Amino acid sequence: MKALVFLITLLFSGLAFSNPVISNAKFGHGHATAHKPLVQTTNASGGKYVCQLCPHVKDIYNTTTFEHDGQCPVCGMNLIELHPQGVTRDLKLHAGSGNYFISGGKGHEARLINVFYHVPRKFNATSRVLLVIPGAGRNAWSYRDSWIDASEQYNVLILSPAYAEDDYDFARYHLGGIVSNLVFNNQQALADGKKTSQYRFKDEELLFDINHDAQSWLFNDFDRIFDSAIGALAGQQSNYDIFGHSAGGQILHRFAIFHPDSKAKRIVAANSGSYTIANREDGLPFGLKNSGLSDEHLHRSFAKSLTLLVGELDNESETRGSMLHTPTVDKQGLGRLSRSNYFFAQSAQYAAHIGARVNWQHQVVKGVGHDFKQMSNAAAHYLYAH
Repeated sequence: MKALVFLITLLFSGLAFSNPVISNAKFGHGHATAHKPLVQTTNASGGKYVCQLCPHVKDIYNTTTFEHDGQCPVCGMNLIELHPQGVTRDLKLHAGSGNYFISGGKGHEARLINVFYHVPRKFNATSRVLLVIPGAGRNAWSYRDSWIDASEQYNVLILSPAYAEDDYDFARYHLGGIVSNLVFNNQQALADGKKTSQYRFKDEELLFDINHDAQSWLFNDFDRIFDSAIGALAGQQSNYDIFGHSAGGQILHRFAIFHPDSKAKRIVAANSGSYTIANREDGLPFGLKNSGLSDEHLHRSFAKSLTLLVGELDNESETRGSMLHTPTVDKQGLGRLSRSNYFFAQSAQYAAHIGARVNWQHQVVKGVGHDFKQMSNAAAHYLYAH
């Protein structure tokens, strides 16, 4: 059973998110000849730099170190700062890009979350803050890098957490932990999905337990990450914006539903592969029938500022990223665009049924498919250009 769960984690993470506009390589697996921007890091602490986890680096504490930032001469990935193992103590964030560690949330206290940041040159105590949640590739460094230009242009602090796949599987990451012990119980469907990135199961082949322990959900981490950075920078900010793409978008629409009392001011969920519909027609993880959430709770969820940002071309013809198909999920549609339309319409209908005020929006990005860099650019313009 453990082997099957591990295989599922790999299939629903490692396959996704190649970007043919930039490269045919999967994100996080660049080449030495690739023209990637250097990480603009100042070596204020005198520490060393290492390559990120990749095919030639299995342990960042047992690999070649460098005295400067830049690109790895082996794979071309951006080097990261090497911190002592464990939670970063006496945290100080410097101008430019860097990374630090915080402990995981409930049930993951012994695990570490690596937070990649960029502090803009003009950062001050009232600058805006954006958390950026990566897709299934967990490549927070790439997501952070894609926001550096916007960070400097709009004076926004960027914080992007990397969740290790060994600690946060599909249920804990994509689904935010609202279910646990998830198993996709069809080996042939897994094998076929590996070839096509289309994973087709019967509803009864998804085996899981419902997790009602809200303190153990992933969503609690975001306020902690925000607080850690603002404390280190002596900021006065009381809230943050948050953007997530693909798996990150799945996390964030569920964040709005299940954890509406966070410090997040604006939530942008981009190109989600599937949704938890905010009504009681289906059960978890794709509906709220057995969620235990009250209508009073959902009033707060619908009042949260949530924007669904979806690429016009991220439809059933899009081949990038992996897609889950079951009879229940496919009621939402066959592509990410149609699924977003269904989620928005069905959720708005239930909000009207319970008399809730809806502060959700649906925005389509013209000419863009499943591309996190282009969607990041669109989100930056949407959030900060006006």
